[in-house]
Formats: sequence, structure tokens, C-alpha cells
Amino acid sequence: MVEHLGQQLTALVEELRTVAGPDAAEAQIESVTTEAAERVAAASARASRAGEAQRQAEAERGEREQALDRAMAELTAACSAAEVQSTQVQAELSQLREQLVVLHTRVGEAEHERDDATARRDCLCRPS
Repeated sequence: MVEHLGQQLTALVEELRTVAGPDAAEAQIESVTTEAAERVAAASARASRAGEAQRQAEAERGEREQALDRAMAELTAACSAAEVQSTQVQAELSQLREQLVVLHTRVGEAEHERDDATARRDCLCRPS
């Protein structure tokens, strides 16, 4: 853009030298030079702001990536802990099922013994 403005300025200066008198040409040259300098300054300011915005965006992206990495690490740790806990619960459930089978067996045996004892008592208590 600066090169383009420089080329335009050069072309205008040459044209003004041939068309107008030296004083008018000098005033025009100064006006065009000032306008070109203002445009260059504005373009430089926009480029500077764009560069700063880009650096800020890159810094924010880096922060977001770090936050994502931390969240993924926490999620991985939570999943691992949940898997360990699930394994422990499954083992405990298996033990409880085994204990339940044993208890059912004992209850069945106790009921059978009770029925036998009741039958013996009934035999003993009957008048002969």
C-alpha cells in the first residue's frame, strides 16, 4: 500500500509540475504528501492494532488449550477412579452374592431342622 501511495505521489508531482506554476505545484505537492503520510500513518496504526489483536488471540488460544489440557487430565483421572471404584463394587457385589447363597442354604437347613424338630415334638406330645 505504501508503494502504491508513493507511485501515485510521484505521478501527481510530475503532472503538477507540468500543469501549474511552481508555487501552486509546491502547495499541491505538500497537500498530497501530507495526505499520503496520513494514509500511511493510518495504515500503520491499523496494522499495529491487527498485530496486537493477533498476539492477544494467540495468547487466549494458548490459555484455552491449557485449560482444555487440564480438563482432559481431570476427566481422565476421574474416569480411572470410576473404573477402580466400579471394579471394587463388582468384587464386593460378588462377595455379597456368595454370602447370600450361603445364607439361603443355612435358612433352608434351619427350616428343615425346625420342621424335623416340630415333627419330633408332635410325636412326643401325642398321647399314645
